[in-house]
Amino acid sequence: MSQAPVMSRETNATSDDPPVVDAVVDRMAGGSEGSGATAFRQTADRVLRHSRRSGEGFALVVLDIDRFRDVNDAFGPAFADALLCSVQRRLRETVREGDLIAHLGTDRFGVLLIDADDGEGTAKALARIAAACSSPLACGDVSLCVTASVGGCLWSPGVTDAGALLYLAEQALARAKAAGGASSGLIVPEAIAGHDAAVNAT
Repeated sequence: MSQAPVMSRETNATSDDPPVVDAVVDRMAGGSEGSGATAFRQTADRVLRHSRRSGEGFALVVLDIDRFRDVNDAFGPAFADALLCSVQRRLRETVREGDLIAHLGTDRFGVLLIDADDGEGTAKALARIAAACSSPLACGDVSLCVTASVGGCLWSPGVTDAGALLYLAEQALARAKAAGGASSGLIVPEAIAGHDAAVNAT
């Protein structure tokens, strides 16, 4: 199955600007399956380094389409690809212009919410993302009700590696999916130490 491309935003960046995704990756055009995830992780590391210098917060978010394999099996890969593109459009319509979106592989997307430093506001943003990607989606002649699970983690000044944020966002996502999907969870920054974090699920 082909994969939707990593999305990027164009900018006239200076050395002090937040880094952006600097490549559009599409397996159909020759990119490797893991290249989207690799670009996302590298970009998250650059955003983290910028945040450590500037003190500006951000959140790392991962999203899964619930029961995507069932959709692929029932309707075929062409429909599944159209669904991925539709979810990607919903994400772009839901997040702010400066936020960054990547397709990480199969049914998983990553989002970097730039200038996010408020737990309550970020939790609401995650809930909006889950709701936007869980409403009925029209693909060709078929209208399908799908749901999405979302997990996120706010950056904390004590965190020096984006891998820690990704790990915690994945934990929040796993708990949202274990709760039945169609929900979101945010790990609060003060609980990051030791990877022992509380998750607020909505």
